[in-house]
Amino acid sequence: MSNDNDYRFFLAHDRKTEDEQINEWRDSLTESLGEAFPEHNVTVIAGRDDYLNRSKDAGGWKAWPQSVVTGCLWDGAPRFHGIIRPAQHVGVMDTVCGKPTYEMIEGFLREGKTAWVWDRRTNVHHKATGVARLPGDDFKAWGRVVVREEGGGE
Repeated sequence: MSNDNDYRFFLAHDRKTEDEQINEWRDSLTESLGEAFPEHNVTVIAGRDDYLNRSKDAGGWKAWPQSVVTGCLWDGAPRFHGIIRPAQHVGVMDTVCGKPTYEMIEGFLREGKTAWVWDRRTNVHHKATGVARLPGDDFKAWGRVVVREEGGGE
């Protein structure tokens, strides 16, 4: 059962990230976000797990990202309150993401939900302020997550 104290975050990792790494990130983020939001029950759900459990019912690969953004639980609560994109270094090139992740982050921002880029090196969460489309049609490098102006501070 969902309640107002439940916070669910979507972990937007790369598709080819190793399962062991995804599990480690999920557990680490669940713990750190639990400490950051002690009044809430925090759950971090890996994109891999959500896709395996829900994508077919959500309409497949093309429809699933939208269900991550706007989906609700049976009681009307948001399926996810926020999205977290891991990055090795937060900056222009390391915040690049594929088309589904780009569309999800864009959707979370549009919906007024939380969108972060998590710098794994420093364990700092940077608030996403937008997304920027990259030239070309490379689905693996569709755009980048903007956390600060290029050349500027945060």
